[in-house]
Amino acid sequence: MENNFISEDINFYSKGIKCSAWLYLPNVDKKCPVIVMAHGLGGTKEMWLDRYAETFAAHGYACLLFDYRNYGESGGNKRQLVNVKDQLADWNNAIDFIKKDKRIDKNKLYFLQTKEYDNENDNSNVIYAELDGYKFIFMGDAGIEKEKDILDKYNISNVDILKVGHHGSKTSSGKEFINGINPK
Repeated sequence: MENNFISEDINFYSKGIKCSAWLYLPNVDKKCPVIVMAHGLGGTKEMWLDRYAETFAAHGYACLLFDYRNYGESGGNKRQLVNVKDQLADWNNAIDFIKKDKRIDKNKLYFLQTKEYDNENDNSNVIYAELDGYKFIFMGDAGIEKEKDILDKYNISNVDILKVGHHGSKTSSGKEFINGINPK
């Protein structure tokens, strides 16, 4: 059986350091919206992200999975160092890189940003996607303050699948947010 997607090993640079990535593309003859993915803090792209990417690609979305600098196959001489500011720069550089790819519809990135926060968790990326009539929210490590801001800024309700923020800790997944998005 033929795959309905292709995957490529690619690299981009973040502050002069090579970041390793995999690009999954639907097997179609049109530009595709893209979802950019990386693990929170210290995970690598090999840690199950490919399964999500394969599913998204099979449903018409390109996916760029990447390793932060100092992790996995990416460069950097401070191995396993968690530096959230550098990781946020890696995210921005990954997004800038993939938007230049001619196979990508750069107008369909769904990142829910509200403002710059004083804590690292609330500055994590939140992704919203609609696939085959289903609504998904991946909350990153966002806490209750960012959840409230998302409810205030975006008209999101009746979400089918919610990946809770910060692993479901007491500082995220507030009752007001859960009631507001009404996940199934």
